[in-house]
Amino acid sequence: MEIGELKRMASQVRRDIIRQTHQCASGHPGGSLGCADFLTALYFNMLQKKLPFQMEGIGEDLFSFPTVIFLRCFILYWHDLVIFQLMN
Repeated sequence: MEIGELKRMASQVRRDIIRQTHQCASGHPGGSLGCADFLTALYFNMLQKKLPFQMEGIGEDLFSFPTVIFLRCFILYWHDLVIFQLMN
């Protein structure tokens, strides 16, 4: 992805984080918002991954979640990646 596309994706992820937090009327979105740019670049530009998902992970990069903060972002990235792949 180009820089402009990554910026748009990170902005969309931040909007989705705010919507999710507001929808459940609870949460601390600061950590997820703070890592949106980093995780966007990592997920869409650097990590080797294959679609459809396979549990073996052969030939793919692994990334572990140090805290739950990252989980919210990666759920959104996975969703957006699937939609992006279906549209192209």
